[in-house]
Amino acid sequence: LYPARYLHAVREQEAQLVLLVRAVEASDPEGRLLPLEDRRKATEAAKVEVSGGAEGDVLAARAEHLLPALEARIPGVQGLLRATRFGSGLAPLVGIGAFALGLSSNVLGPHREIGVLQVPLLALIVWNLCVYAAFLLWGLFARPPSGGPKLHAPLPRYGHPDHGPWLASRLVDGVVSRFASRARKRDAQGAILVSTAVTRYAADWRRASAPLLGSRLRLWLHLGSLALVLGVVVGMYVRGIGFRYEATWESTFLDASDLHRLLRFVLGPASALLHIPVPALEGRYASSAGPAAPWIHLYAGTALLYVGVPRLLFAAFETRRARRLARTVPAALGFADTRRAGLA
Repeated sequence: LYPARYLHAVREQEAQLVLLVRAVEASDPEGRLLPLEDRRKATEAAKVEVSGGAEGDVLAARAEHLLPALEARIPGVQGLLRATRFGSGLAPLVGIGAFALGLSSNVLGPHREIGVLQVPLLALIVWNLCVYAAFLLWGLFARPPSGGPKLHAPLPRYGHPDHGPWLASRLVDGVVSRFASRARKRDAQGAILVSTAVTRYAADWRRASAPLLGSRLRLWLHLGSLALVLGVVVGMYVRGIGFRYEATWESTFLDASDLHRLLRFVLGPASALLHIPVPALEGRYASSAGPAAPWIHLYAGTALLYVGVPRLLFAAFETRRARRLARTVPAALGFADTRRAGLA
């Protein structure tokens, strides 16, 4: 029995290649898909290329040398690797889409009168506060996994490989199913080997990439929320410049003093930062509240304070984390794997 070994500081693309080559070699010991001579030559070339380097660097170089042979015998390998490298480069598109959605939404309403109790914007703020609370509770009560294989060196805390995001499993399984189906149409005899190899690769990659995909999903969430609130705020000012809005208020249960106390509580931090007092309200259960400009400023400041700033900080943290995870994808290899590669 040999303890599992892990490749350290392996980039995302390198980890994919190493795991794919490992899966092909384990599924094809006789060399029908990947000839044994090609494997031997790739090992020798990698040893020369990375002379004196770490085992992980040698395996990554070996996988690079074997890629042309894999492409020649398994058409579409590059497409399989790209399709299972989820989320790379999608963050700007998520931000642009969310900003456009916020810009197109009209929280001021279709009429030239806006209610001082902006329910849509308050709902957006409350939702984000609930998300922050969920993050906090998860950080307080989530415990790192115990046990597992002993490692030759400590690894960053990636999370338990057996409990990756559900979405990662579904996406990888879908890509592999389509790839195997196309392989059966091209070569029925070799399809079993190809299907076995890519299924094994999918299982390994699902475990290895789950923390990275989870980080990217959180980054999209933060960027999307940030861009959405920015779009909402910009849309408010664009409509305020082009049209004249008047503020009104009405309530079935709150009179002017009750509503004013509530709004001072909600808008108070932004009021203090912007040096704009919360306008006083008149009337008993409904009345005009004067020009809408102060209310737009206060709600814009509140949205940026409670949503914009925290989401910006979360996005910056998650961007850094996702980049680190993309540079250090763990690829678990046992003694049998390195022996097949001619390195043990």
